[in-house]
Amino acid sequence: MSSFFSDEAKSKIVEAVREVESKSSAEIVVTVRGRSDDYREVDLVAGLVAAAITLGLLIYHPAELDEDLMPLETVAAFALVALIVSRVGAIKRALLPRSKRDARTWMAARAQFVEQGVSCTRDRSGILVFVSELERAVRIVPDVGIDAAKLGDGWKACVERLEGAVRSRDPGAFAAALASLGPVLEAKYPRREDDVNELPDAPDVAATAAPTTEARS
Repeated sequence: MSSFFSDEAKSKIVEAVREVESKSSAEIVVTVRGRSDDYREVDLVAGLVAAAITLGLLIYHPAELDEDLMPLETVAAFALVALIVSRVGAIKRALLPRSKRDARTWMAARAQFVEQGVSCTRDRSGILVFVSELERAVRIVPDVGIDAAKLGDGWKACVERLEGAVRSRDPGAFAAALASLGPVLEAKYPRREDDVNELPDAPDVAATAAPTTEARS
Protein backbone atom coordinates (compact mmCIF):
# COMPACT_ATOMS: atom_id res chain seq x y z
CA MET A 1 0.00 0.00 0.00
CA SER A 2 1.47 3.33 -1.08
CA SER A 3 1.83 6.44 1.03
CA PHE A 4 1.01 10.05 0.25
CA PHE A 5 4.43 10.89 1.68
CA SER A 6 6.41 9.01 -1.00
CA ASP A 7 8.28 10.80 -3.78
CA GLU A 8 6.24 8.90 -6.36
CA ALA A 9 2.99 10.14 -4.83
CA LYS A 10 4.27 13.72 -4.76
CA SER A 11 5.24 13.52 -8.45
CA LYS A 12 1.81 12.20 -9.43
CA ILE A 13 0.11 14.97 -7.47
CA VAL A 14 2.24 17.64 -9.15
CA GLU A 15 1.29 16.26 -12.58
CA ALA A 16 -2.40 16.24 -11.62
CA VAL A 17 -2.27 19.82 -10.34
CA ARG A 18 -0.63 21.00 -13.56
CA GLU A 19 -3.23 19.12 -15.57
CA VAL A 20 -6.08 20.90 -13.79
CA GLU A 21 -4.42 24.31 -14.03
CA SER A 22 -3.72 23.85 -17.75
CA LYS A 23 -7.48 23.70 -18.36
CA SER A 24 -8.92 26.13 -15.83
CA SER A 25 -8.24 29.36 -14.00
CA ALA A 26 -8.31 27.52 -10.67
CA GLU A 27 -5.15 27.33 -8.57
CA ILE A 28 -4.89 23.99 -6.80
CA VAL A 29 -2.96 23.58 -3.55
CA VAL A 30 -2.60 20.09 -2.07
CA THR A 31 -1.67 19.74 1.59
CA VAL A 32 -1.07 16.36 3.22
CA ARG A 33 -0.81 15.91 6.98
CA GLY A 34 -0.32 12.81 9.07
CA ARG A 35 -3.30 13.80 11.20
CA SER A 36 -5.51 16.81 11.79
CA ASP A 37 -5.01 16.78 15.55
CA ASP A 38 -3.17 14.82 18.24
CA TYR A 39 -6.45 13.87 19.97
CA ARG A 40 -4.68 13.60 23.32
CA GLU A 41 -8.02 13.29 25.09
CA VAL A 42 -8.57 9.94 23.35
CA ASP A 43 -5.24 8.63 24.67
CA LEU A 44 -6.07 9.79 28.19
CA VAL A 45 -9.58 8.35 28.22
CA ALA A 46 -8.33 5.00 26.93
CA GLY A 47 -5.63 5.01 29.62
CA LEU A 48 -8.15 5.85 32.35
CA VAL A 49 -10.47 3.05 31.25
CA ALA A 50 -7.55 0.60 31.26
CA ALA A 51 -6.48 1.80 34.70
CA ALA A 52 -10.02 1.41 36.08
CA ILE A 53 -10.34 -2.10 34.68
CA THR A 54 -6.92 -3.06 36.00
CA LEU A 55 -7.70 -1.73 39.48
CA GLY A 56 -11.02 -3.58 39.53
CA LEU A 57 -9.36 -6.83 38.53
CA LEU A 58 -6.67 -6.42 41.18
CA ILE A 59 -9.17 -5.63 43.94
CA TYR A 60 -11.59 -8.44 43.15
CA HIS A 61 -9.09 -11.06 42.06
CA PRO A 62 -9.65 -14.28 44.06
CA ALA A 63 -5.94 -14.78 44.66
CA GLU A 64 -4.05 -12.82 47.29
CA LEU A 65 -2.15 -10.00 45.61
CA ASP A 66 0.40 -7.56 46.96
CA GLU A 67 -1.61 -4.44 47.75
CA ASP A 68 1.49 -2.28 47.73
CA LEU A 69 1.95 -3.00 44.04
CA MET A 70 -1.62 -2.17 43.02
CA PRO A 71 -1.06 1.59 42.55
CA LEU A 72 2.04 0.93 40.43
CA GLU A 73 0.25 -1.69 38.33
CA THR A 74 -2.71 0.64 37.81
CA VAL A 75 -0.48 3.51 36.73
CA ALA A 76 1.46 1.17 34.45
CA ALA A 77 -1.77 0.04 32.77
CA PHE A 78 -2.78 3.67 32.23
CA ALA A 79 0.59 4.63 30.75
CA LEU A 80 0.89 1.55 28.53
CA VAL A 81 -2.58 1.82 26.99
CA ALA A 82 -2.35 5.59 26.54
CA LEU A 83 1.00 5.14 24.79
CA ILE A 84 -0.30 2.39 22.51
CA VAL A 85 -3.35 4.42 21.47
CA SER A 86 -1.18 7.48 20.82
CA ARG A 87 1.16 5.50 18.54
CA VAL A 88 -1.19 3.13 16.69
CA GLY A 89 -3.30 5.09 14.24
CA ALA A 90 -5.77 2.28 13.54
CA ILE A 91 -6.70 2.04 17.22
CA LYS A 92 -7.02 5.79 17.66
CA ARG A 93 -9.14 6.05 14.51
CA ALA A 94 -11.46 3.31 15.78
CA LEU A 95 -11.90 5.13 19.09
CA LEU A 96 -12.58 8.52 17.51
CA PRO A 97 -16.24 9.51 17.14
CA ARG A 98 -16.99 10.45 13.54
CA SER A 99 -18.34 13.85 14.59
CA LYS A 100 -15.02 14.68 16.27
CA ARG A 101 -13.01 13.51 13.27
CA ASP A 102 -15.14 15.61 10.92
CA ALA A 103 -14.92 18.71 13.10
CA ARG A 104 -11.13 18.51 13.54
CA THR A 105 -10.38 17.80 9.89
CA TRP A 106 -12.51 20.73 8.74
CA MET A 107 -10.85 22.97 11.33
CA ALA A 108 -7.40 21.87 10.18
CA ALA A 109 -8.31 22.33 6.51
CA ARG A 110 -9.51 25.89 7.07
CA ALA A 111 -6.38 26.68 9.06
CA GLN A 112 -4.24 25.34 6.20
CA PHE A 113 -6.24 27.41 3.71
CA VAL A 114 -4.86 30.49 5.47
CA GLU A 115 -1.45 28.94 6.19
CA GLN A 116 -0.85 28.11 2.52
CA GLY A 117 -2.03 31.53 1.26
CA VAL A 118 -4.74 30.02 -0.95
CA SER A 119 -6.74 33.27 -0.83
CA CYS A 120 -3.88 35.30 -2.33
CA THR A 121 -4.66 34.75 -6.03
CA ARG A 122 -5.76 37.52 -8.38
CA ASP A 123 -9.19 36.08 -9.04
CA ARG A 124 -9.65 34.42 -5.63
CA SER A 125 -9.69 31.14 -7.55
CA GLY A 126 -7.61 29.01 -5.20
CA ILE A 127 -8.76 25.56 -4.09
CA LEU A 128 -7.20 23.78 -1.13
CA VAL A 129 -7.25 19.98 -1.23
CA PHE A 130 -6.42 18.89 2.32
CA VAL A 131 -5.58 15.24 3.05
CA SER A 132 -5.37 13.91 6.61
CA GLU A 133 -4.04 10.36 6.72
CA LEU A 134 -5.02 9.31 10.25
CA GLU A 135 -8.66 10.16 9.66
CA ARG A 136 -8.60 8.88 6.05
CA ALA A 137 -10.21 12.19 5.12
CA VAL A 138 -9.97 14.76 2.33
CA ARG A 139 -11.43 18.24 2.62
CA ILE A 140 -11.89 20.62 -0.33
CA VAL A 141 -11.90 24.33 0.53
CA PRO A 142 -12.46 26.63 -2.48
CA ASP A 143 -11.90 30.38 -2.33
CA VAL A 144 -14.78 32.80 -2.95
CA GLY A 145 -14.01 32.97 -6.67
CA ILE A 146 -14.94 29.29 -7.13
CA ASP A 147 -18.60 28.43 -6.53
CA ALA A 148 -18.79 24.66 -6.11
CA ALA A 149 -22.58 24.79 -6.40
CA LYS A 150 -22.24 25.90 -10.06
CA LEU A 151 -20.14 22.84 -10.88
CA GLY A 152 -22.99 20.43 -10.18
CA ASP A 153 -22.74 16.66 -10.25
CA GLY A 154 -19.34 16.66 -11.94
CA TRP A 155 -17.78 18.34 -8.91
CA LYS A 156 -19.56 15.99 -6.50
CA ALA A 157 -18.37 12.96 -8.45
CA CYS A 158 -14.75 14.17 -8.34
CA VAL A 159 -14.96 14.80 -4.60
CA GLU A 160 -16.35 11.30 -4.05
CA ARG A 161 -13.48 9.84 -6.08
CA LEU A 162 -10.97 11.80 -4.01
CA GLU A 163 -12.59 10.60 -0.79
CA GLY A 164 -12.50 6.99 -1.97
CA ALA A 165 -8.82 7.25 -2.93
CA VAL A 166 -7.88 8.69 0.47
CA ARG A 167 -9.88 6.04 2.34
CA SER A 168 -8.04 3.32 0.42
CA ARG A 169 -4.70 5.15 0.71
CA ASP A 170 -4.16 5.05 -3.05
CA PRO A 171 -2.10 8.06 -4.22
CA GLY A 172 -2.41 6.99 -7.86
CA ALA A 173 -6.20 6.98 -7.71
CA PHE A 174 -6.06 10.25 -5.78
CA ALA A 175 -3.96 11.91 -8.50
CA ALA A 176 -6.32 10.61 -11.20
CA ALA A 177 -9.35 11.92 -9.30
CA LEU A 178 -7.61 15.24 -8.80
CA ALA A 179 -6.84 15.53 -12.53
CA SER A 180 -10.50 14.84 -13.30
CA LEU A 181 -11.33 18.20 -11.73
CA GLY A 182 -9.82 19.85 -14.81
CA PRO A 183 -12.71 19.38 -17.28
CA VAL A 184 -15.26 20.10 -14.54
CA LEU A 185 -13.64 23.41 -13.63
CA GLU A 186 -12.96 24.27 -17.27
CA ALA A 187 -16.70 24.36 -18.04
CA LYS A 188 -17.31 27.26 -15.65
CA TYR A 189 -13.84 28.65 -14.97
CA PRO A 190 -11.78 28.28 -18.17
CA ARG A 191 -8.12 29.22 -18.26
CA ARG A 192 -7.52 32.85 -19.20
CA GLU A 193 -5.01 33.91 -21.83
CA ASP A 194 -3.07 35.96 -19.29
CA ASP A 195 -3.26 33.26 -16.61
CA VAL A 196 -0.10 32.79 -14.53
CA ASN A 197 0.80 30.15 -11.96
CA GLU A 198 0.36 31.94 -8.63
CA LEU A 199 0.62 29.09 -6.14
CA PRO A 200 3.06 26.16 -5.82
CA ASP A 201 2.19 22.97 -7.70
CA ALA A 202 4.15 20.69 -5.36
CA PRO A 203 2.13 19.34 -2.41
CA ASP A 204 2.94 20.54 1.07
CA VAL A 205 3.53 17.28 2.91
CA ALA A 206 4.28 16.72 6.59
CA ALA A 207 3.79 13.73 8.87
CA THR A 208 3.00 15.96 11.85
CA ALA A 209 -0.44 17.04 13.00
CA ALA A 210 -1.91 20.07 11.26
CA PRO A 211 -2.35 23.15 13.46
CA THR A 212 -6.00 23.73 14.26
CA THR A 213 -5.86 26.59 16.73
CA GLU A 214 -3.52 29.01 14.98
CA ALA A 215 -2.84 29.84 11.37
CA ARG A 216 -0.34 32.35 10.07
CA SER A 217 -1.63 34.90 7.61
